[in-house]
Amino acid sequence: MKRNNFCQTDKLLHQRVKDLSKSSQKEYNYVFDDIYHLTGRTPTELVKIGLQEQDPYATNEKGEKTYEYLPFRTITSIHEEYEEYLRKNSNIKESTIKGRLLYFRSLFNKHRIELPDMPIFHIKKPRTRLKELPLDSELKLAIELSTEPVQPLLFLTPRVTGLRLSDIETFTYNTVLEATKLYHDGTLEDLLNKNPYEIIPRFELDPVKTEKQGNLCITFATPEWTYYFFRYTKWRQRKYEEAVDELERLKHDVRAKNKHRKNRIEKRIQKLKITPESPLFISNLSRVTGLTKGSMGRLFYDMNEKLMYELGPDYNYKNEDNNYGRFRAHNLRKLFSTTCRVNMVKINVENRNDKFRELDIVSLFTGHTPPNMSNSEVYDAVEEDSFDSELRQVYTALVPFNTIYREQYDLEQERQRALELQKENERIKKDIDSAVNQKISEVFNEYGIEEILKKHGL
Repeated sequence: MKRNNFCQTDKLLHQRVKDLSKSSQKEYNYVFDDIYHLTGRTPTELVKIGLQEQDPYATNEKGEKTYEYLPFRTITSIHEEYEEYLRKNSNIKESTIKGRLLYFRSLFNKHRIELPDMPIFHIKKPRTRLKELPLDSELKLAIELSTEPVQPLLFLTPRVTGLRLSDIETFTYNTVLEATKLYHDGTLEDLLNKNPYEIIPRFELDPVKTEKQGNLCITFATPEWTYYFFRYTKWRQRKYEEAVDELERLKHDVRAKNKHRKNRIEKRIQKLKITPESPLFISNLSRVTGLTKGSMGRLFYDMNEKLMYELGPDYNYKNEDNNYGRFRAHNLRKLFSTTCRVNMVKINVENRNDKFRELDIVSLFTGHTPPNMSNSEVYDAVEEDSFDSELRQVYTALVPFNTIYREQYDLEQERQRALELQKENERIKKDIDSAVNQKISEVFNEYGIEEILKKHGL
């Protein structure tokens, strides 16, 4: 059944919600569409009734002054009727009932219309226990079970950055280029020519969920993440070129059956094409604009089902309240936070910034205001990114604990150390050869050896 979009069509509700998020507007639509089907009245009509019934100078049909007692007002009966309607729906949780009543009341509070007391709700706030968080071994299996090329990169992102899906949804290729600007000349081509295991991206953003609070989020990604970014991007480039070649082959084909095929290829080309503004995350579930928070969530949900099938009864699919999938972005974000906090005591980073010593770094990584500082103090404490910045040093020290394929990472680190050692040996050898040649030249000059050799025809 199609719902009424009162957030757009009703003047008073539109004024209330125009500056709110899309998710909040969606909730308002749910609430007042339900109210409309219960009462046949729009939000504006309800506000008018509420104002009339609480006005002591209002008159009834006989022209007599009247003042409707709150328990007998229309708005009170609708409030009670809506609460009863929600409670009869067994699929709606207590927390949802409370939330929808608050949305309902919000419109009338704005117009200072008296309302009955809010019902008392006894809501137990679920807490995620460590045993409910996914294991890195499960994430590794999820990567191996992935059927969409975007999945490994998507699954890894909240695990190693602590970012929410609402923030990941906004990622473009320019986001990554900006995050890795210390390593390249500003182009994707130059970036892809580097060794991914030497690159730790740094993301700085205003979290979508808390942007009105002014929260700052500065986080990083592991070299392993960079490797999967390279792999996914090269796959995308290859598929783009293949689609362009296929379209070129069909370009002059006038057969009707290929017309729709051309249209499909053109849309695929548009989706696969990489520009700085292109969405980073795309898949067969997405439109040209890229994966949304909802379609990202669907990929996590589907993988949760696969893991349940693969791991069987040993896989703790649900939490103590029998809710939520274990393998979901929010749990991976919590796993990142927990991993950092547990291992923070194991790392030793020399801090030169006195303000930085007071900063709760994990809060900054996950987009929360540190408990002991204001947002302005956080901005003052954090310096511009550089290879020796404090934040980068801390995250770099935590990289081994946030790496999923640790063996591969260790192997790459050993390879890098071997290359560096080889370069150092070559440099030392060159310095020794240069010093020896210099000394020989000095001896030849001092004793006139070259002249002696010439006299003897040598």
